[in-house]
Amino acid sequence: MNLRMRNSGLMLSCLAAVLVLALSCATQRAAAVTVNDGGIHDVPPEFGGLIGSQLDISNSSTVNLNSGGSVVRSASGGGISRTGVRILDSDSLLTMRSGSLVDIDTTGGSAESIGIRASGMFEIVGGQVSAFAQGGAADGYGLIAQTGSKIRIKGGTITGSASGGGSLAYGVLVNGGMVNIMGGNIVGSASGGGATSRDLRVTNGMVTIFGSDFNLPFGEVVPTSGNITGLVGGENVNFSFSRTGSGVIVLQKAVPEPATASLALLGLGGLAMRRRRKA
Repeated sequence: MNLRMRNSGLMLSCLAAVLVLALSCATQRAAAVTVNDGGIHDVPPEFGGLIGSQLDISNSSTVNLNSGGSVVRSASGGGISRTGVRILDSDSLLTMRSGSLVDIDTTGGSAESIGIRASGMFEIVGGQVSAFAQGGAADGYGLIAQTGSKIRIKGGTITGSASGGGSLAYGVLVNGGMVNIMGGNIVGSASGGGATSRDLRVTNGMVTIFGSDFNLPFGEVVPTSGNITGLVGGENVNFSFSRTGSGVIVLQKAVPEPATASLALLGLGGLAMRRRRKA
């Protein structure tokens, strides 16, 4: 009897320890998070720094993803698409800094790490954005810039990759947004029969690349596909690209910083205003 009671007590203690550990692990990573209070949020420390599913930003809210901050999501299922971060409306802003991560991994469906809609804003000065999709015709998009969105890429790495017959993979897909590239690395990579990949794909909207020593003349890029090489942000780049007739790519001399005035010139003055408001 005593032996049974001791064994039962031992089992209960073990179960309690496992439950505490499970709760501890669960509280370390937040699930889907919606930020819509119009405030400014630093991750970390908010949400423990780790968001385990999806981050939605709206109502003129700002999220600063700092070192150690991450949005990590994985999913499987035929035809299912997954997005890591959605910037949903005008004046909502996501910034990424060195040591931050947005990583989306899907099997049997498309993966989109960051999607900027309806005049939302995104700035990356460091960190890593990665989308990987595997399975037949599963597409991987590092960043999608929709109509009215404003994006500035100054550093970090943005990667869209896919594995599967007929799949698409774009590092940055621009469909009506305005993207300014002043540094960083952009990669689109796909494998499988009939797969297509580009670092930059512009179907509508404008991409401006600031730098020097380009293989093409300054001004609007005439070819509809090919490679752009040059010096951007002090680093050699080689961007594969494709564009439609309504998609525009412009090569421009690098703009010196500090850049408060140039932000307004680039159409990104809202970023500077948001920083002043936080200060």
